[in-house]
Amino acid sequence: MFRGAFTALVTPFASDGSVDEHALERLVQHQLNGGIDGLALFDITGGETGLSLEERRLVLEIVQRETEGHCFTMAGAFAAETSNAIEIAVEMDWVGVDGILAAAPQDAKADRGALVEHFRRLADVVQTPVIVSNVPGRTETVLDPETLAALAEHDNIRGLYDASGDLELLSSVLASADERFTVLSGDDETTLSATSLGVEGAISNVSNVVPRHWTRLIDNALHGLTEQARALHDELSPLMSETRTVAAVKAALAMMGLADEHCRLPHAPINDTRRAAVAHALAELELTGKST
Repeated sequence: MFRGAFTALVTPFASDGSVDEHALERLVQHQLNGGIDGLALFDITGGETGLSLEERRLVLEIVQRETEGHCFTMAGAFAAETSNAIEIAVEMDWVGVDGILAAAPQDAKADRGALVEHFRRLADVVQTPVIVSNVPGRTETVLDPETLAALAEHDNIRGLYDASGDLELLSSVLASADERFTVLSGDDETTLSATSLGVEGAISNVSNVVPRHWTRLIDNALHGLTEQARALHDELSPLMSETRTVAAVKAALAMMGLADEHCRLPHAPINDTRRAAVAHALAELELTGKST
């Protein structure tokens, strides 16, 4: 079910901080035109997890209307406390996404037993399959193989989305995972290596900008066309390096005329040096001023 190329879709904002509905429609169509297999909304690697439930409903309504079932949808249920994460997960379950992304509460630094209980309680109250997100760069918590093995025993915890870039961890998880447990990469720069280990796809930041390139890269990699996948990876590598943050992704999208780059605090627009680097990476791909 969760196989292929996914995008950690950014949420576009208007100058007043509200969700930019028309820009969101453009971004979704950009993804569909690029052949993307699925969209991950409110994703923790994108950094914009603070939307209200009402805003999440609005975003999902637009995404589901625009996609018309032509790609999978996942939604993040991230919060500082388990009860709040459960509230979000229940709402996402009710509106009908295909998967719910769950991560360790930020800055919780909980012990293994508490972490396992956090994920289990969330998975207990929803019908939608839960994908565990391992994003230590955001949560400051590393989900080790033992913790992940314990989580995989739950009937409704159906996979791992790993953005740690730790290939040794991925290898360990893949070695013990059964066929019902999906493993996805969440780190653009190590995704090609991860596919060689056996991951079934990837959730990407750079594919906000270049969904067609990313879809081809993943498709080639999953079908064993290593040379073609490597060529695409090398071509995208500069842009991958420059689009690790939501602000950088939005700057690139603005340069392509797809959305403004407004962010909500504590996120801030990138500086002029980074902006020049993003512009250069786009120019190298001949993308400035157009979508692909």
